Amino acid sequence: VLNSQKDRFVYKRKHNDGEFIIDCNLSDSYQESHAVGSNYYLVYGTEKEAEKIMKPYEARIWKKG
Repeated sequence: VLNSQKDRFVYKRKHNDGEFIIDCNLSDSYQESHAVGSNYYLVYGTEKEAEKIMKPYEARIWKKG
């Protein structure tokens, strides 16, 4: 778990050869997204959503590679 504040959950998972970061904003307000390294790319969400601010109830999934 990388962040488990109230209404926020960010965690890392490894599966086979992949490593993922899942970033969830569980609140009804905008929040700053978790900083991921340049070696991660967005697999769930859009490039437009890859901004630093997450919308309410938004989730993003990043994959290392």
